[in-house]
Amino acid sequence: MGSDLNNPEFFPTETKLPFCVWLSPNTEGQAALDAIVKENIEDTSCPFFDAHITLFCGSTYLPKRALINQFNTAFANSDSTQANIIGTQWGTDFFKRFYYQMENNTQLQNLYEISNNALDNEGTYNFSPHISLFYGNDSDIPENKALAAPHLDSLTFNKIRLMSDCSDETYACVASWEEYASMALNE
Repeated sequence: MGSDLNNPEFFPTETKLPFCVWLSPNTEGQAALDAIVKENIEDTSCPFFDAHITLFCGSTYLPKRALINQFNTAFANSDSTQANIIGTQWGTDFFKRFYYQMENNTQLQNLYEISNNALDNEGTYNFSPHISLFYGNDSDIPENKALAAPHLDSLTFNKIRLMSDCSDETYACVASWEEYASMALNE
């Protein structure tokens, strides 16, 4: 215990560290989603982003290393999961403009609860599983551009990622995302 007192990882910081937990599809699914995102953002101001399900967003006063340790411990025994795609939808939020709506199954709900309980149990994130295929406002889509996504039935998710987050809904925010840690989920 004495050595822990000299380790800054165990002492809160003065500023909050915002973060998100992303669930990423397997290689085949990620390649399919990457192609859709690239097509949708072509000729727009939207930067490229890895399509994913955001399981949770929160913040902590812990240093980044301590958050990474909590993340690694929380998901060490988690299994990969499959999720059905209900269909494409349009939304009004910057981060939920055009997306695949996902069926909220038991495995997704369990991963959300692990995130909430282990990383920020005071968080107020409203979990609604979806995979964004375009970020922005309606005015960010050129008039001659039609956003589209092929019909997919389901995706398998085998990777979980701890990502930085920011408070503003801008393309600068999207471009600033940084991966803090990731791990493969048990097959």
